[in-house]
Amino acid sequence: MLFSGCNKTSKFRKKIRYELNKKGLFAKYKFQDIIAIDPAMKATIAKAIKVGLSDSAVMIYGESGTGKEMIAQSIHNISKRKDGPFVAINCAAISENLLESELFGYEEGAFTGARKGGKPGLFELAHGGTIFLDEINSLPPNLQAKLLRVIEEKEVMRIGSDYVIPLDVRVISAANEELKRKVENGTFRKDLFYRLNVLEVSIPPLRERKKDIIPLFKYYVKNLSEGDDIPELDDEVEEKLMNYSWKGNVRELKNVAQRYVVFNELDLDEKEFTDNEKRLDKSNNRLDGDFVLDLKEIDRFVENKVIEMLLKQGLTKTEIAQRLGISRTALWKKLNSNVTEGNSH
Repeated sequence: MLFSGCNKTSKFRKKIRYELNKKGLFAKYKFQDIIAIDPAMKATIAKAIKVGLSDSAVMIYGESGTGKEMIAQSIHNISKRKDGPFVAINCAAISENLLESELFGYEEGAFTGARKGGKPGLFELAHGGTIFLDEINSLPPNLQAKLLRVIEEKEVMRIGSDYVIPLDVRVISAANEELKRKVENGTFRKDLFYRLNVLEVSIPPLRERKKDIIPLFKYYVKNLSEGDDIPELDDEVEEKLMNYSWKGNVRELKNVAQRYVVFNELDLDEKEFTDNEKRLDKSNNRLDGDFVLDLKEIDRFVENKVIEMLLKQGLTKTEIAQRLGISRTALWKKLNSNVTEGNSH
């Protein structure tokens, strides 16, 4: 009897998933789909998994292109709501007038052009699941008040309606760090902020998770290539990728990978490299001049600090080896020994 009940539950869940898939209201990404080699990103994933196992509201912070929706979908797929709908909307991509009707729905005849029979809002469609509000920092003030009421009362009223619809929805929002400043200067409601920011996940920009750059690039190159014709990456290409600033983060990296597959060469904004060099020139710690250091005659601590400083200045490993008067192979050995020593402590 118990077995039969389990079968019915399983079939029912499959039916729900099928219906949601047809409407596109589902989350396709899971945590195992995210490439995370760098310790900074590993720590973010570990925290996001803990967040996913709860049912509280979540705020995801991150620059454009860091993968906020991917994290949001993964949180949904590990939560108890994974069999429910996942509904996403970019609050910055829709005009203020349309955004209200998209979020809360409307009744027939509510306004000129309203669909016959009315239309359910995204909160209604997300009932039993998760709604993802991307770029929540762009939400207009009058909609902030309405959103707060929906979250507090756990019910929604369509535009032009005189009755409320009960809701069971988990809210995941995404914003950049400017949201906190908007709260401080009064352009974003403090009470709404605290309703949305119960749990918090911050995604590091790509420049702060450098160990992920090459694995991500190789992944995109492999998946964007046709058949077995996959372009190879040499040391020079990898160095350029590592020294680039990646203002567009993972989204920009994917675009560069696409162009690399098509043209078999890196198409990077050279101005980014120039800007990096200008910033480094202003540093008081810059080592200038063509000189050679005899590493045998200096303390190992100083040796490590010199190499670390040159790496931070954006020099390639070949340039660093020349500055230090050693071979590139010797430099690699020193870098690897430093990593090994660091892991042993």
